[in-house]
Amino acid sequence: MNAIAALLVAVSLAACGAAEQKPRAPAPIPPIARVHFDDDFGLIFVTASVAGAPRAFLLDSGADQTLLDRRVADELRLATAVDVEMFVGGVPFRPHDATVTPLHDRERLVGRKIDGILGNELFERYVVTVDYAAQELAFYDPQHAPTTGDAIPLTITNHEALVDVVLHERTQAVAATLKVATGSVATVGLTAQYVAANHLFEGMPKLARPSVAELARLSSIHIGSATLGPLVIGYSDESTQHAYAGIIGAQLLQQFAVTFDYPHHRLFLAERERPPALGVDGSGLVIATFADDLQRCQVLAVVAGSPAASADIEVGDEIVAINTTPFSELGLATLWSLLRQPGTVQLTIRHAGGDRMVKLALRPLV
Repeated sequence: MNAIAALLVAVSLAACGAAEQKPRAPAPIPPIARVHFDDDFGLIFVTASVAGAPRAFLLDSGADQTLLDRRVADELRLATAVDVEMFVGGVPFRPHDATVTPLHDRERLVGRKIDGILGNELFERYVVTVDYAAQELAFYDPQHAPTTGDAIPLTITNHEALVDVVLHERTQAVAATLKVATGSVATVGLTAQYVAANHLFEGMPKLARPSVAELARLSSIHIGSATLGPLVIGYSDESTQHAYAGIIGAQLLQQFAVTFDYPHHRLFLAERERPPALGVDGSGLVIATFADDLQRCQVLAVVAGSPAASADIEVGDEIVAINTTPFSELGLATLWSLLRQPGTVQLTIRHAGGDRMVKLALRPLV
């Protein structure tokens, strides 16, 4: 073998050795459990076992306590929710900061039964991944947790998880610290005090919804390495002083697969391939189910100058059907979604005992 051939062989063998020594990708970390959840409004509804009985819970990272509905506590003869052992998909959870309280008003707004709310104490106990696309929760031991996605520092203050973001409004960019709240249907909600202090939306068209937050259009939000927008956000007066300027809610969080790692003070965001659109109501209707019946829909407020106002829909009217389908067959979440899509929707409205049909040409209100 001549010198050149020997050199080529040596280079080839070295390359093979390097290829063999190339480190393999780490194997996925198995969770303690995977749990399916229902997704209404982007909210997470999961079945948990309480005193051996299955119950429907809302998972809310923004709730400072675990809550149990008064009705459920009475059925189970529980004087208090403290130290009641629960199982979430087989994962044990014994809350130490819990209370019994009526949740009927919250049920009206989401149109479904809520037996309790799992708050931030569950996130402090486990690392939790929320896969919105697969509608699946994964629970991990904090010592063996995944790190998939863009890592964002979390500040834990009074058990509340806060993230720093940058808000872009026209030509200005302002920093904001927001609480992460899976139990809010908002994209972003700000306090009016923060909006005024940072001179946001001055001279821009805004939309005041009766009894609800005022709405305005934000150019974008920058969180971690992701930039999303434009988006419509809400803001309202907040008399309580907080360490944050507002919240990030489910409509924004579901743009990602989210891993909550409270024990290590970090949040991981993995972008989805086809996330849902950042929609906003185009009707001008504020709706909820009736106080005594989650199968019927009531108009709580109507925005002036909106398609609903032009159709003479009034507070207290009942929405009986949507595109001829009875409301009881669709539910509040489906109607809420339909009112956020472009196009026309036909509603059967019951007013003072009489029914009439109206067509709403949905349009952006802000």
